[in-house]
Amino acid sequence: MSDQIALVDLKRRALAQLPNRPHSLFRSMLATLVQEPRWQGCDTCIAKIDCPIKFNADSLRQSETAGRLERLFLIQHWRRNRRATIRDVRSALAYVITDNLSCDDVHSERQRPTAGSRLKRSTFYDTTFNATNENDDLLRELSGLDPAWRTHPRLERFLHFHRPPERFTSIEQYVRPVPGRSAKPGEARPEIWGDRWIGAMKRRIYFEGDDQRLVGDRWMLPATAHLLPYWYLDDFTLAVSGEWSEDQLRRRLLSGISQSEGVPYDSSGRLSLTLSKNLQEELTVIKQFESSQFRCSSGQENGPYIEGVPDTLELTHIEGAPTLRVTLDMFELLSRLADGYTAASQEFEPFLIDLEEFKAMLLRKPVKEALLLEGRSRLHRVTLRDGRVEIGATL
Repeated sequence: MSDQIALVDLKRRALAQLPNRPHSLFRSMLATLVQEPRWQGCDTCIAKIDCPIKFNADSLRQSETAGRLERLFLIQHWRRNRRATIRDVRSALAYVITDNLSCDDVHSERQRPTAGSRLKRSTFYDTTFNATNENDDLLRELSGLDPAWRTHPRLERFLHFHRPPERFTSIEQYVRPVPGRSAKPGEARPEIWGDRWIGAMKRRIYFEGDDQRLVGDRWMLPATAHLLPYWYLDDFTLAVSGEWSEDQLRRRLLSGISQSEGVPYDSSGRLSLTLSKNLQEELTVIKQFESSQFRCSSGQENGPYIEGVPDTLELTHIEGAPTLRVTLDMFELLSRLADGYTAASQEFEPFLIDLEEFKAMLLRKPVKEALLLEGRSRLHRVTLRDGRVEIGATL
């Protein structure tokens, strides 16, 4: 290829960015929409105290809150279902800020007998996840990350205990104050939300919770990132950004693959795969692969012409094949398996199929040693030496 020709693949473009990296296109677009001079006309409006649009703009001007919103768009990018365009993101942000309300709508709603209850339900931490009736694929994907749907018993008990009016104000100590912002639209009182109040508070805590107080207090509440459906999001972030060593990442992935077979991960670091089972004789043949036979790397290199973030990892046998592409969802699956969880959720089925294909290709590779499990406890090492099969003593 000529040095004067550059191939630019916009499908690799990422509008959101990793934490602690230079500002992204997402941040630039959001900052343009909420910059203070654009909202000066609201200062003289009689509805500014009740207006959720002004409330949302003031809130998303704060760096930490904007960062938590960007994290959601980064997850959407990592899920690889679709690549958001600049138009997609601008449209989604416009909805998050306005909830499709106009100034006239706000003034009309204030006059209703319900005292503007819709206005109190149009805060950004609700509109971000509550766009099921919108014809917008990006907004629908964000709704799948809703903290309201993730069960966290300790937090739910805490919120239920502080539901009465005389205790409700105690929740505020776990929420970061936003200077210069009216708190009225964001009160999220139980009488406004009814049975959906706990979910509404989970959303608010995700965006504005003070992690230091949440985790360090006597209630030991979850950190804000743990309110999302991905349990190992922080680990994946560290892995794709290169902050994990190759050995650390390899152990996590190989452990998960071994556990998917129902075979505990070998303390020596070997990957164990079940080759065959004889239920009548209660015999199981297990193939083992040294961890040094695998290489881990980032699955994407970004060129100099587009903004991007690594979105996959790759686990590859040293012979060049097979290769397992580890996306965010595959990483989540293997991490849960490595920690002893069962991947029973239907959402993991496509990734289990990919995993089975990878294991099937590995099992076709020859090895010089295997394990023979007799019954449930007697384990023998089987070695191929000089054309003979030798069964060692019980391990």
